[in-house]
Amino acid sequence: MIWVEFHNVAGKRGWLYGEADKIAFEREKDFVIVDRKDLTKFCERAVAPIFVKSPAESLYKIYRRKTRKDVISKVLMIDIVDEIENIIYWNKVVDNKNKV
Repeated sequence: MIWVEFHNVAGKRGWLYGEADKIAFEREKDFVIVDRKDLTKFCERAVAPIFVKSPAESLYKIYRRKTRKDVISKVLMIDIVDEIENIIYWNKVVDNKNKV
Protein backbone atom coordinates (compact mmCIF):
# COMPACT_ATOMS: atom_id res chain seq x y z
CA MET A 1 0.00 0.00 0.00
CA ILE A 2 1.34 3.44 -0.88
CA TRP A 3 0.31 7.05 -0.38
CA VAL A 4 -0.13 9.25 -3.44
CA GLU A 5 -0.23 13.04 -3.35
CA PHE A 6 -2.63 14.98 -5.59
CA HIS A 7 -2.07 18.29 -3.74
CA ASN A 8 0.73 19.08 -1.30
CA VAL A 9 0.37 20.62 2.17
CA ALA A 10 0.31 24.11 0.64
CA GLY A 11 -2.55 23.12 -1.67
CA LYS A 12 -0.38 23.18 -4.79
CA ARG A 13 -0.01 20.34 -7.26
CA GLY A 14 1.39 17.27 -5.54
CA TRP A 15 4.19 15.00 -6.72
CA LEU A 16 1.82 13.09 -9.01
CA TYR A 17 1.82 16.22 -11.17
CA GLY A 18 5.50 17.09 -10.77
CA GLU A 19 8.29 17.12 -13.30
CA ALA A 20 9.69 13.64 -12.63
CA ASP A 21 9.55 11.18 -15.50
CA LYS A 22 9.57 8.12 -13.23
CA ILE A 23 8.52 7.36 -9.66
CA ALA A 24 10.30 4.60 -7.72
CA PHE A 25 8.78 2.67 -4.85
CA GLU A 26 11.03 0.63 -2.59
CA ARG A 27 9.94 -2.82 -1.52
CA GLU A 28 11.77 -5.41 0.55
CA LYS A 29 13.62 -7.07 -2.35
CA ASP A 30 13.27 -4.62 -5.21
CA PHE A 31 12.25 -1.22 -6.48
CA VAL A 32 9.18 -0.75 -8.67
CA ILE A 33 9.75 2.07 -11.16
CA VAL A 34 6.65 3.51 -12.82
CA ASP A 35 6.11 6.24 -15.39
CA ARG A 36 4.71 9.19 -13.43
CA LYS A 37 2.12 10.08 -16.07
CA ASP A 38 0.84 6.49 -16.16
CA LEU A 39 0.64 6.43 -12.36
CA THR A 40 -1.23 9.75 -12.36
CA LYS A 41 -3.78 8.45 -14.88
CA PHE A 42 -4.25 5.28 -12.83
CA CYS A 43 -4.77 7.26 -9.62
CA GLU A 44 -7.20 9.69 -11.25
CA ARG A 45 -9.30 6.72 -12.45
CA ALA A 46 -9.01 4.63 -9.30
CA VAL A 47 -9.44 7.14 -6.48
CA ALA A 48 -13.06 8.10 -5.80
CA PRO A 49 -13.82 11.80 -5.24
CA ILE A 50 -15.02 11.02 -1.74
CA PHE A 51 -13.45 12.79 1.24
CA VAL A 52 -12.91 10.69 4.36
CA LYS A 53 -12.00 11.80 7.88
CA SER A 54 -9.30 9.32 8.80
CA PRO A 55 -6.27 7.72 7.15
CA ALA A 56 -7.76 4.30 7.86
CA GLU A 57 -10.61 5.07 5.46
CA SER A 58 -8.44 6.51 2.69
CA LEU A 59 -7.94 3.44 0.50
CA TYR A 60 -9.01 4.72 -2.94
CA LYS A 61 -10.67 7.72 -1.27
CA ILE A 62 -9.41 11.24 -0.56
CA TYR A 63 -7.97 12.23 2.78
CA ARG A 64 -6.98 15.72 3.90
CA ARG A 65 -5.21 16.29 7.20
CA LYS A 66 -6.61 18.89 9.58
CA THR A 67 -5.00 22.31 9.17
CA ARG A 68 -3.37 21.16 5.91
CA LYS A 69 -4.36 21.64 2.28
CA ASP A 70 -3.04 18.32 1.05
CA VAL A 71 -5.12 15.86 -0.94
CA ILE A 72 -3.76 12.34 -0.57
CA SER A 73 -4.97 8.79 -0.92
CA LYS A 74 -3.75 5.23 -0.44
CA VAL A 75 -3.60 2.80 -3.35
CA LEU A 76 -2.48 -0.81 -3.52
CA MET A 77 0.83 -1.65 -5.15
CA ILE A 78 -0.67 -4.86 -6.55
CA ASP A 79 -3.23 -2.79 -8.48
CA ILE A 80 -0.52 -0.52 -9.84
CA VAL A 81 1.52 -3.43 -11.19
CA ASP A 82 -1.61 -5.11 -12.58
CA GLU A 83 -2.91 -1.98 -14.32
CA ILE A 84 0.17 -0.15 -15.57
CA GLU A 85 2.30 -1.46 -18.42
CA ASN A 86 6.04 -0.87 -18.83
CA ILE A 87 6.95 -1.14 -15.17
CA ILE A 88 10.62 -1.66 -14.36
CA TYR A 89 11.55 -4.00 -11.51
CA TRP A 90 15.01 -3.32 -10.14
CA ASN A 91 16.16 -6.09 -7.82
CA LYS A 92 18.25 -5.22 -4.80
CA VAL A 93 21.65 -6.86 -4.51
CA VAL A 94 21.88 -8.83 -1.32
CA ASP A 95 25.35 -9.08 0.18
CA ASN A 96 25.75 -11.49 3.09
CA LYS A 97 28.11 -9.06 4.86
CA ASN A 98 26.00 -5.97 4.34
CA LYS A 99 22.40 -7.06 4.00
CA VAL A 100 20.16 -4.61 2.24
